[in-house]
Amino acid sequence: MALYAPVERMTPEHPNGYRSQARSPAQRLIPGKNDGLKRAPGKAVYPRDHLSIIRHEQRFRDFMRELMKSIVLKGNLTCFANIIYKYGFVNPDRTGICAGFGALFPITVFRVCIVAKIFVSEIQPNQEIASAFAVAEKQLRTARNGTSFLTLKLTDKTGEITGRIWERASESFDSIPARRVVFVRGRSETYRDELQLNILDFHPVKTADIDPYDFLPVSPSDPGALLDRLKALVSGIKDKACGQLLKSLFKDRILVNRFRTAPAAKSMHHACLGGLLEHTTAVTELAARIADLYPFLDRDLLITGAILHDIGKIDEFVYDLCIDYSDEGRLLGHMVLGVNIIEEKLRGLKNFPSEKALLLKHLVLSHHGEAEFGAVKVPMTREAFALNFADDLDAKMNALTRMIAEPKGDDKTWTAYQPIFNRFFFRGSSPEAGTKEGNRSNEADEAEKGVQLNLWDRTALSGKPDA
Repeated sequence: MALYAPVERMTPEHPNGYRSQARSPAQRLIPGKNDGLKRAPGKAVYPRDHLSIIRHEQRFRDFMRELMKSIVLKGNLTCFANIIYKYGFVNPDRTGICAGFGALFPITVFRVCIVAKIFVSEIQPNQEIASAFAVAEKQLRTARNGTSFLTLKLTDKTGEITGRIWERASESFDSIPARRVVFVRGRSETYRDELQLNILDFHPVKTADIDPYDFLPVSPSDPGALLDRLKALVSGIKDKACGQLLKSLFKDRILVNRFRTAPAAKSMHHACLGGLLEHTTAVTELAARIADLYPFLDRDLLITGAILHDIGKIDEFVYDLCIDYSDEGRLLGHMVLGVNIIEEKLRGLKNFPSEKALLLKHLVLSHHGEAEFGAVKVPMTREAFALNFADDLDAKMNALTRMIAEPKGDDKTWTAYQPIFNRFFFRGSSPEAGTKEGNRSNEADEAEKGVQLNLWDRTALSGKPDA
């Protein structure tokens, strides 16, 4: 929550009855001797199109009473925005929640802006929402009855939620900037087990009025520790050529800084700052364990390929307020961009084996396995097969863990239908259900102690010996 100082004083020369007289932040806190205001006939102290005003002292008292009850008695700051919105104290220009304290100060009228960020992870069903989110995507769609509606993908550092605008959808589509922050007011509701926002009002937010770290998720892992784990694997490489290539990579400070900051994907897996480093470390450690299990694999080649397999993602994505593809990422893709980086590094090395360079590039170009999943070439070596499975396993484990850990809707046992996997996922029974099930199981055991059959034991199922 950020508290802004009083924004301005209003004097009778304002076009709407009073003139804005700017002062320094320190001066704004101190009433001036010429601050006497008189209401012009039929005019509001504040411009009607900028601020809903406190017209009556009693209304302001009601507002303060409910506000104090929320903060002091309930200890709840997250509903601060909703209470102020209930009383209509809104300042679209500052993307804040504004209360005019003119009822308390008859000489000087203050405007205090308070921005209370409600994060996606805090949103519950049937909740009044007034907060700022980044617009990652926007789509104008048509309902079955022929009416248009606008769908927004709203994000912040804790997750994403779908927002829908039903009124004046075409007009709203043109006025909402993509990859910018907007302040929305609406209500959360559940539709087909998915939590979404029914947006009633919105307005864009100035970049100067936001904290970018509120909108970009960050990996919970320590990047320094992850880099140390990667360097430990590099130190174990015996192949001189692969070792030189990786050492030249880690000596490039600019590249390493981008590598430790970049996301690994736009939304599917490790879609956060530092996600690329986290994913690469996991894939490389999986590759090392696979090489231990299958000693006929070229361990050094596989580990080098695992470290480099997604290096092109440092150029594939842009990430200022939300994660999106760069022009190079859309036109070329991270595999081609990764090969370009490898070739640049190879040009600085003398006598690097041509066949080994070819195999490394093949690892990068084939690690998605199939063309339908974005692979430039299908895996044609055993190391390429191993890298494909290691990469796919870590990506899916991260995506599934996120889906299961972030319940949306009322069903706590199952996730919503996941189109990309074409299935639901089981979260696990609630503790209460588990306790009841356990009690029933114990009662059944006490009532009848029989032999547990093996599903694969055809002898037990048929009662006949296996021929």
